Amino acid sequence: MGQNDQDNKHNQKLQGVLIAESFTSTFDPITLDESTPKVLCPLNNVTMLDYSMEYMVGAGVEEIYIFCVRGKDAIESYLREQNYLSSSSSSSGSSRISNDGDVDGVGGGAGDVGGGDGDHGDEEDDDDYFNNKDGNNNNNSNSNRRSSSRTSSYSSIKVEVIRDTSVTDVGGALRELYNMNVIKSDPFILMSGDVVTNADIGPAMEEHKKRHQKDNSAIMTVLLKRVGGWTVTEVEAETNKAGITEAQTEVTSANTKAKVQCQIQVSPLQPLSEDLTVALAPPQQQQQQQQQQQSTNNTHSRILLYDTNPDSTSIQLPTSFFQQTAPTINIYNNMIDCGLYICSPDVLAKFSDEWDYLQIKTFISNSVAEEEEGLQTKIYAKQLSKCEYAAKIHDFRSYHAISQNLLNRWCYPIVPDNLPSGYEKVYRYGIERHMMYIEQKGKTKVGNNVTLRGPGMVGSHTKIDDNCVVKACVIGNECFIGKNVALTSCHLWEKVVVEDNASVQESILCNGCVIKKGAVVNKGCIIGRDCVVGEGVVLPEFTRITSSSVEEDDDDIFSDDSDAEGDDDEMNRESNGVVGEDGLGRVWLPTSDEIDDDSDDEENSEKNDYFEQMKSQSIGYDPTTLLRKRMKRQIEDDILMDVEYGLENEEDGDTGDDPHAASSGLNDGGPVSRIYGRQAGVDVVKELKLICLDYDFASPIENLRIELNSFKFSQNATFGDCVSGAILAILERLQLTSEISPARLVASFKNELDLWAELLDKLCFGLEEEVSVIEAIESAATGTSIAKDVLSKEPSFRFLLQTLHGKDIVSDEAIMSWAKSRREGNQDSPVGRLFNQKTTQEFLNWVEEDDDSSSDGSSSGNSSSSDSDGD
Repeated sequence: MGQNDQDNKHNQKLQGVLIAESFTSTFDPITLDESTPKVLCPLNNVTMLDYSMEYMVGAGVEEIYIFCVRGKDAIESYLREQNYLSSSSSSSGSSRISNDGDVDGVGGGAGDVGGGDGDHGDEEDDDDYFNNKDGNNNNNSNSNRRSSSRTSSYSSIKVEVIRDTSVTDVGGALRELYNMNVIKSDPFILMSGDVVTNADIGPAMEEHKKRHQKDNSAIMTVLLKRVGGWTVTEVEAETNKAGITEAQTEVTSANTKAKVQCQIQVSPLQPLSEDLTVALAPPQQQQQQQQQQQSTNNTHSRILLYDTNPDSTSIQLPTSFFQQTAPTINIYNNMIDCGLYICSPDVLAKFSDEWDYLQIKTFISNSVAEEEEGLQTKIYAKQLSKCEYAAKIHDFRSYHAISQNLLNRWCYPIVPDNLPSGYEKVYRYGIERHMMYIEQKGKTKVGNNVTLRGPGMVGSHTKIDDNCVVKACVIGNECFIGKNVALTSCHLWEKVVVEDNASVQESILCNGCVIKKGAVVNKGCIIGRDCVVGEGVVLPEFTRITSSSVEEDDDDIFSDDSDAEGDDDEMNRESNGVVGEDGLGRVWLPTSDEIDDDSDDEENSEKNDYFEQMKSQSIGYDPTTLLRKRMKRQIEDDILMDVEYGLENEEDGDTGDDPHAASSGLNDGGPVSRIYGRQAGVDVVKELKLICLDYDFASPIENLRIELNSFKFSQNATFGDCVSGAILAILERLQLTSEISPARLVASFKNELDLWAELLDKLCFGLEEEVSVIEAIESAATGTSIAKDVLSKEPSFRFLLQTLHGKDIVSDEAIMSWAKSRREGNQDSPVGRLFNQKTTQEFLNWVEEDDDSSSDGSSSGNSSSSDSDGD
């Protein structure tokens, strides 16, 4: 019996699980239509699902289980039409349809280019065809020829569809697979249906298998790809060059303000809703340990940390990991999870035991965090080489980026002129000038004086009329482009009509939609299936139009038909102003339930944040503001990486990476965002003041800074709060009385500043903190304590302000910024009266004149230097 079990295990066919559902709303409103699930959307005129199926078969998978939720009927129908499933397939239940018939397979990653003449399609007159915009005859014949080709070339692959509409997350899907007890191969491949890759997974599977035989807790290998981390840099406007670009994989934006230009660099393959940080044990050290233990060599790295939270400003690693794995650990912030995993069946059991695992990333994050050796689930990472490509289509932004990467041949052999199996008998693309792929078998026509610039492609039976400009676009089959049309970085699916003089940029036009004469579709727009944008209409940026009804949007299968009809009428009336009187469709807006996916950020409770997140998932989105805010949070909250490292630079005399300058530039972008996480009823500044008052000057000032930072983290406070608390503590230590003279006040204040200067310097990172220093003095002078009587009496406030300026604690810029805001405020308030004191105004005038004279002197010096050179 035992021998039979070993033989069965040895003969077990390689299995693969394809999750044909993203469990997100990033492709809404397109996927609101049950006939258009995400995996059936085209990418470069090839259905996404075909990329995944082709890869599975090329990797040697003999049994493929496709898990479907939304759009399950459309997916099953497509698989059957393309002969992945046979029409005689038997059903073993309402949620499971299996097929043991022949399905063709290939040995590589993509099918061979079809040779010979082949069938060139119907021979009707060109003008007759293009006058018939529907092109119904060609679509059916093309589909039939593709399916017959696949039947003849694939070999005995079992494909089984699992349907379960009750599942709402990946964890639920894997639990259902565990309960069905159908996954037997060790390992098996787990893949998202929206992944495009040419990775050679065979060696990684062999290594996983050997590792699992030696250590049954090593149950998963994650494929990671380096794409470069995100950066925000600021340079003087006059020194800014052309911008950072690297062949469509990185985005560079410029935001010039106050003579400072902000450049951002981020891969569009990284979802902006995540920021992956992974900690890996170095493979070399693992090899040394395993050789000592007489284990097999392992070139993979064990994952010790997996954090996707974009709001994380620090990481925590148990010290035990350094003892268990290696004395050094590598931390990366420049990788993406490719959505491709090598798993042992134990993974499914883990999901069955833990119902908190909604997403694979949650499972990985929680599993690698376990410290106790006997309870650890070990997950390893396989880093893809430079010549391997893998990416997951998270949203429309990454959809466009992956499309461009394929057109640039970065994922060879997955390129337009080497189509997946079944396509080559119907379509054949040839590459022409400027990286444009033109379909050769159909009657594709390009008019006179048409500008085509790639990378891009034009599908079969498509006509582009005269005087058009098409740049970096993917145009599908049977589309019609009128005269004088401008298309830039957009995707037109099948049977799209763009009439004369229209303009479309950085948008997606779905099947059958119409853009009428003179209409303008601005960047980030999505025009849903069969929608119409009326003549002369200008769509605002990031508008999403859908023809689905409101009840489909809400996904309410129990809605009352009469109410739905009324909603549709109201929807049509409201949308006429957007798509025009001759348009069709309604504006789709995200709701709180439709925002991806498990973010803990409390700002997601506000409506504007939903719109911003929707825009961040769109083509053409500029992430400068988002990344500036993220960088600002990290500068404020990360002590180890920002404060400590910045002080080391100061000690070395290197001012190029001065954290003060970086923070100052980032604070110029506008008002500080709302602060969350503070305990109710806690006066943060008051508590910080008390911490300062309890400080013993016999100990290093660094101890106080650490204590202030710890409290700041616990209450989500700012460095501005910290300096305010310190200044108020200084004033309280002066023990002010009504009899104290201004001269004695200044002398005592200077003595205190000598003690606190080091702390204030470490807490003041820029203009915002310096202004907080002034406002703290101002609040004491307008408060209710004895300090009010002393500081509000002229010229006390002016003397303190002048002392702070003389000690270089506050700069000219901070004083003028504070003065500008006070001039715009209520002059009759206590703050206004304090500001308008004669002595204070005299000091402000002196600061402004001194600043002007410095500027004049600099200009005069430059002028005289020029004159002297001329002489």
